[in-house]
Amino acid sequence: YLDWGHRQEAQSLIEKLEQRQAVSGAVPEQENGPVILTATVAQCSLLWFRMFNESRGEQAYRFVEKRRLPDGSFPRGARGNSDNGREADPLAAKYFLEATLWRVRCAYRGRIKHEESLDSEDPRLMIVRSLVALVPQGGSVADLGCGTGRYLKFLSSWFPHHHWFGIDFVPEALEQIPRGIKTLEGNLLRIPVPDRSFHAVFSVDAISHALLPRRAVLEMARITRPGGYILVIDRQQKSRSLGADPWEQPVTAEQVVEWLRPVAQPIKVQQFGISAGALGRTPYFAVLARRNQ
Repeated sequence: YLDWGHRQEAQSLIEKLEQRQAVSGAVPEQENGPVILTATVAQCSLLWFRMFNESRGEQAYRFVEKRRLPDGSFPRGARGNSDNGREADPLAAKYFLEATLWRVRCAYRGRIKHEESLDSEDPRLMIVRSLVALVPQGGSVADLGCGTGRYLKFLSSWFPHHHWFGIDFVPEALEQIPRGIKTLEGNLLRIPVPDRSFHAVFSVDAISHALLPRRAVLEMARITRPGGYILVIDRQQKSRSLGADPWEQPVTAEQVVEWLRPVAQPIKVQQFGISAGALGRTPYFAVLARRNQ
């Protein structure tokens, strides 16, 4: 039903699953039954996240996550099914991965309305502006992980003759992008454009939220034309900050340089800070690289 866009029909079926969910997050095969299959719980987590029921989805997700085996796979069985309890189930892994993507999307969808406005003098915006100034008039520029288009709103007004693209995995965010800017739904690990599509690509405060930051940076390089520019701006952090999202990955300028070195030269690094009010300044980095010819 969800794949066909029939959310109302899906809701009535999902409500029956809610009645079976235990406090632990598990969803038995039958109400109050002893058998719990990991794939079923992972699929329920995926469904709840797709319905944007974050609390139910999170409960089921954490139940499955705790059952992950040392090799990264998931057991098939559970209580009442001891014969298959340690047998790896590829279907459980599939649903868990899909649930992970929707977990992130569900969380960010809830934050769209609370997204802070961007000051026109923000150092991050000024650095991106310097990048765009290097692009020839009429060139194509993409903001990866653009959200509601905070940066694109300024940049498209400053450089109206460029072709602008906003790419994000939350369609509700893309709906708020100003007209005249082309939007594409996609995540940083699989950007839905051909190789060598843009004269410049940039990402601000997004790479550290990718499930695989290195792959995301290389994906940026893939879609950049030879001689084009790649700009990554993010918080400089060697460990996860307090209160960070569970999927957030610490990223440093040194890592980004290492990932880009095989595909881009020269590479320039800039360190700066963003005011965090009473907390002082948050350290940031900007890595600018030129794609190899």
